[in-house]
Amino acid sequence: MKIFIIFIGLIAQVNQPMSFDNTAVLLDAPDHEARLIIPVQSLINPDEWLKKQPTNGPNVEIDLKGAAVRVTGTRGVFSDLRRNFTDASPGLKTIAPGCKLRDEVRNRQIVPDELAAYVDFRGGHLFPHAYLPKKLSFTGTALEEPRCTVCRTRYEAELRGNHVTLVFKKKVTNPDGTAAIETHEIAVAGGRPKEEGGAGVPEIQISNKPPHAIEHHFKVHYNIYVGKCASEQLPPVVTSEKCTIGPICEQHAAEDTTSVADPGDDCTIVRHP
Repeated sequence: MKIFIIFIGLIAQVNQPMSFDNTAVLLDAPDHEARLIIPVQSLINPDEWLKKQPTNGPNVEIDLKGAAVRVTGTRGVFSDLRRNFTDASPGLKTIAPGCKLRDEVRNRQIVPDELAAYVDFRGGHLFPHAYLPKKLSFTGTALEEPRCTVCRTRYEAELRGNHVTLVFKKKVTNPDGTAAIETHEIAVAGGRPKEEGGAGVPEIQISNKPPHAIEHHFKVHYNIYVGKCASEQLPPVVTSEKCTIGPICEQHAAEDTTSVADPGDDCTIVRHP
């Protein structure tokens, strides 16, 4: 049995130091909406809290802002970053080699206006799922040569059983003013790919994007570093070269927008290191 998780939007994939965890860090930015999106038909015995979450068509949409999620029930310990993913996902250590990962990211701490949410996972593989329509380059770095850049990433994992469990934790304030940790376990059924004779693999989405086009948000990725590493920030350059690798992320802005990494709703997926 397998599960797919599609990462969409302003997200940094972080290989945690001294740990087996890979962490999708959802960056906090104006108008961006951090969401956990799951097909309703794939939920197993949802509790009352989950039943009360808003739905959008066939999916339940959970607000991820301020939360940390751990994916459990997958096989393996090490997550394999496939070559086509590392080629298409800018490595921030190459762009800004002097930057140091901040302790808040190591500890999965929420920082208002900077770090919005975390998703930890182990095992499985990371693949490109879709690409930006134009190639990007970073002047003065090893990434200067224009390249196709991923805007959606697919995590694919084999399951130990027939489902994956998403352990959702979020700090809340009790009516008496004391702090508490709200915890929920969300069981999602796995499946077999259709090409293997199965009915299909459910797709969970981790989304952090605005409902409309927003420009100049690539620099927010540097929120994962101490002091935001401001002196090291280099903006990507959108070239005139089209990416011929597919599929392509949809675009919702004028074709002549060339000053940002992605002039549409989806943002460039980056990684650390």
